[in-house]
Amino acid sequence: MSTVHNTRSESRLNVHAILRVSCANGPGARAVVWTQGCRLRCPGCCNPLTHSHRPRTLMEPKRLADHILSIPDIEGLSVSGGEPFEQAPAVARLCRAVRGGGLSVLVFTGWTYEFIRCSPSTAVKELLSQVDILVDGPFVQRLADSRLLWRGSSNQCIRFLTPRYGPEILETCSQPQVEAQLAAGQAMGITGFPEPSDLDVLARRLREDEGILLERSSCSSQT
Repeated sequence: MSTVHNTRSESRLNVHAILRVSCANGPGARAVVWTQGCRLRCPGCCNPLTHSHRPRTLMEPKRLADHILSIPDIEGLSVSGGEPFEQAPAVARLCRAVRGGGLSVLVFTGWTYEFIRCSPSTAVKELLSQVDILVDGPFVQRLADSRLLWRGSSNQCIRFLTPRYGPEILETCSQPQVEAQLAAGQAMGITGFPEPSDLDVLARRLREDEGILLERSSCSSQT
């Protein structure tokens, strides 16, 4: 596997977005980091704005880790994309730091676990060693299923790579979740794996209850 790094410095992480607390991207309350850049560009991807490798927000992994570790009452960090393994050196440093602070790590990847394990890249192997839960596989539009937990299509797998979590966690997190967050003067962020009908229901409720009208942008979801 070849890795793709940001164009300015391998020591910094090209970040698309950060969410301080989410309950839709893994077990418990978690911070979420979306990386910027993905060569896979799966048809039907719900976050195409993360595909470009142009620098968006370049961050030093240790500084980002310190910010995440300062967030109270979270269980872990989830890293999504984009494609985290395309920035394996920086993402590995981020994950190592947050795990050192006691948090768990979940990583979403469009690559398959088998492909990642065969990578000759030291950075890829280091990142994989820092992951407690790996959700792997490309999004396949014809296999899309909104009933799945933490996945968009049925070919994708949830893999428990350390003893920190096991399959029993799926029994307590049996329902997929979708979150919406609206900050004053900003766009609404949708995270999880929403169906179009979910967005329609949300828009109707906001219009009826709060008098807020939503307009769709070119990308309506963060994951």
